[in-house]
Amino acid sequence: MTAGENAELELAIEEPEAPAPNGNFDSLFDDGVEDGDDTPPSAPTNDLYVYRAGEPKKVIDDGDGGVNILVLKEIYDSELSVKKRADGFHVVYYEGEPIVEMRGIGYLQTENGCAPIENWML
Repeated sequence: MTAGENAELELAIEEPEAPAPNGNFDSLFDDGVEDGDDTPPSAPTNDLYVYRAGEPKKVIDDGDGGVNILVLKEIYDSELSVKKRADGFHVVYYEGEPIVEMRGIGYLQTENGCAPIENWML
C-alpha cells in the first residue's frame, strides 16, 4: 500500500458519517443542537403534556415561552371548553368539569386533531 492510499484509509476511519435523521417527534422542535442537553437553563423548552379522560385534575405551570401541547386522550373537541383566569391560567373543562389548570400551553390535541387553545375559549 502506498503512503497516499494509507493516508486516505486513515481519513476514512477518522471521519465517521453523520447519523441519519430518525424522524421522531423531537425533529419537529429542532433547536440546532447536535447531541446532549446543551439548552441553557433559561431557554424556552418545547413540551408535551398528556391528560387521559378519568384522571384527577392536573395543574401545569410552564410559562417559559416554548411550544407546549396538551394532549387529551379519549377526549373529542366537542366535549371541551376553556376559560382564562385573571392570573393567566387557562382552565380546560371536559363535559363541564375542570380537568386541567395550565399556564404556558399553546395548543390542545384531541382525538379529532390539534389546534390553538383559543379555538376553545368561551
